[in-house]
Amino acid sequence: MTTATPAWTEVMSTALVGTDRTGPPTWVPPTAPDPASGLLEVAALLAVSRRAGRTPEREVARPEPAADEARPTVGKAAGNRLTRLLDGNVFDADIRGELIREWLGLAAGRGLVAPPQSLPALLDAGRASRELRSLVAVVGGNRARWLAEQRPSWGYLLEEADDPDEVDLTEEFDHPYEETAAPPSAAAVAWDETRWQEGNAGTRAALLARARRGDPDTAREHLIAAWSKEPAANRERFIATLAVRLGPGDEEFLEKALDDRAKAVRQQAVRLLARLSGSAYQERMAQRARAAVRLDDSGGLIIEPPAEVDPAMVRDGLSADPGNGAGYGKRAWWLEALVAATPLSTWRDYAPDPATFLLSRPDADGWAENLMRGLARAAARERDVEWARQLLAAPSAKALLRPSYGVRPAEGLYELLPPAELSEHARDLLTDDNASQQVYQLLMMCPAPWPADLGTAVLDRVVVLITRQRQGYRADALCQLATRKLSPSAAAEVAARAAALRNDETQYTYERAIERLAEVLYFRQKMIEELA
Repeated sequence: MTTATPAWTEVMSTALVGTDRTGPPTWVPPTAPDPASGLLEVAALLAVSRRAGRTPEREVARPEPAADEARPTVGKAAGNRLTRLLDGNVFDADIRGELIREWLGLAAGRGLVAPPQSLPALLDAGRASRELRSLVAVVGGNRARWLAEQRPSWGYLLEEADDPDEVDLTEEFDHPYEETAAPPSAAAVAWDETRWQEGNAGTRAALLARARRGDPDTAREHLIAAWSKEPAANRERFIATLAVRLGPGDEEFLEKALDDRAKAVRQQAVRLLARLSGSAYQERMAQRARAAVRLDDSGGLIIEPPAEVDPAMVRDGLSADPGNGAGYGKRAWWLEALVAATPLSTWRDYAPDPATFLLSRPDADGWAENLMRGLARAAARERDVEWARQLLAAPSAKALLRPSYGVRPAEGLYELLPPAELSEHARDLLTDDNASQQVYQLLMMCPAPWPADLGTAVLDRVVVLITRQRQGYRADALCQLATRKLSPSAAAEVAARAAALRNDETQYTYERAIERLAEVLYFRQKMIEELA
């Protein structure tokens, strides 16, 4: 070219006006047969330059290589299976997502890391699904963390703990720090100041949780010392660790957190104070609940929800405007929320058997359903199995499955039941055509793998629904759920049932659902064997 390369905008403006009107540009190559051809030649060169991104930098220092892996890599067959899942070559997206999560969980539990060639796709999967991230951090190993340092779009991984012993503590679910195991040894909870000062948010939260199990007061003091300097996202994550060995010593700090500027932090404080026996918060809520649900002179029940909420009630977590997400009016929602945060022991003054008393009173004003829902949420919070049984046995128990703000109180009650009892509830409802949604929710909550008798009952129901006119869509939904919940050892039985349907003279639209179920179970069976 005769002069410096023009800017892309200059080329575009010349092309829009036309070389006939602007005259031959000075930057057109002299070898061009005419100005228009020269313009196109320059445009082609600039287009390639733009696609290249930028001028390569010179004398760039190479990053240090990733640290060697301390854990073994999965075998070739297991690695190939992960690659197939990540490439999207098997099943549909929902099933693949569940299988990837199961694969990662199995690998993490066995102390294995993913093969290097799978890491870019695995990091992309974690970027797309927050639920996978803690597992990707563990199974990806040192190489995945190194890659995340090189590319901003994978930087999410740097906020996840990468210690296999910490993955359960940092997993994203409703109550990530509930105490479920005996405290570890003193060595396991020793405070690591370096990790606290230099670790990412996930590592620091895990450190706090472990320290709480050994010395909750000292761990809380470390949190208080750093509190004012932490961003809201960290404050929310760190305060949740107080659920581990929650005690009276935490009350003062949690009360102050009710005034935090971040809503998510205030919500965590409310949840923890509601669980703290004997707290001033519990007593405040109990007084309000007694005013809303009280006895008359004859021993009957008067239900009168608050007509409005004052600033003190808002501070304690009662939203002044719950919106329409609850599916109720404001007063009904306030009643439910009040009772949900009230200790169940509050109602012992009402009757020797408070559950039976409260659930059997006449409902002249239409508040009984909200009272029941609030009691169910309180029973779930206190993990009271007997209250759960009585609430689920009530004639109006189906009201507990109605969602409000995405919460179905029945789910919290079913979680309290032993697996065998939960499975029995599900089996009893499987043949009830009017309870299809309820039984689906129950089956979702039954831990995997389902007991053999429940699995058989589900397959029986699937076959019935497939052979019914206009009922196959329900069979399809059950089969989708069974891909995750049914034991892989049932693959042969499922395949046999699919074959029987194929051999039937009648053609069934949803026959493919049970065939796909068999394929997924065989796939899972092989996956488990490869990671054993």
